[in-house]
Amino acid sequence: MHDNGFDYIFVCGGNGSLKAASIINQICREQKLRTRFLVSPGSIDNDVVNNHGASIGFYSAVDKSLEMLEWIRDTASSHRRVYILRSMGRMSGYLSLFAGIASGAEYVILPEEDVDFEDLATVIAERDKDTRIIVSEAYEHSLDDIRKILEDVFERRNIHREIRTVDMGYFQRGGKAAVTDILRASWIAYRMVRDAFAQCESGFYTAYYTGDSPAPIPLEVAANDEVSSHREIPQDLIDFALALR
Repeated sequence: MHDNGFDYIFVCGGNGSLKAASIINQICREQKLRTRFLVSPGSIDNDVVNNHGASIGFYSAVDKSLEMLEWIRDTASSHRRVYILRSMGRMSGYLSLFAGIASGAEYVILPEEDVDFEDLATVIAERDKDTRIIVSEAYEHSLDDIRKILEDVFERRNIHREIRTVDMGYFQRGGKAAVTDILRASWIAYRMVRDAFAQCESGFYTAYYTGDSPAPIPLEVAANDEVSSHREIPQDLIDFALALR
């Protein structure tokens, strides 16, 4: 990169891209090479430096999830079915939770959650209509496992519901981007290019909203997950979701 005259490399990606950029940047600084790295968060999982804002692409994936969940609700309500739906998100539960809140899903299973399937069966029985259960990608049981557990509970408790399973992962990534992602991505890109022309140092760029201009974060800080990110969903958001159920 140095020999070919690259002054700046612009990166939009997930944790792997961020960590790679941080390592290569450190090598360039140690060897006094010209190339600098300007990085922004691009991930539908919302797990990249999420202490400082949402990843680009996250709300687009929520939009796609909402659209699919609305389709499924129409079918489920016609037949009083239970739909168990797997959401992408890797080790993060943000995509499944936000999709559940936006769509009004009856239950969201987060990663590492100790699910009370007896209580879940009660929720289903008391609704006496369609039920959508969203399962985070990192949850330990497969869709078929969950289906079997619930069917066993239904049989023992004489609950009559038909269960279907759907993997939303085929639909959550790609397609038309959400307006908020388009605007915020364009704003962050503008700041990165502007700062590059001003001969800035390497850094990680993010923004809570279009027009927000927080100082770039040093790459070595951004790449340190213990400092820059969190995996567990804040309790306030969980309480918010439960209040809406």
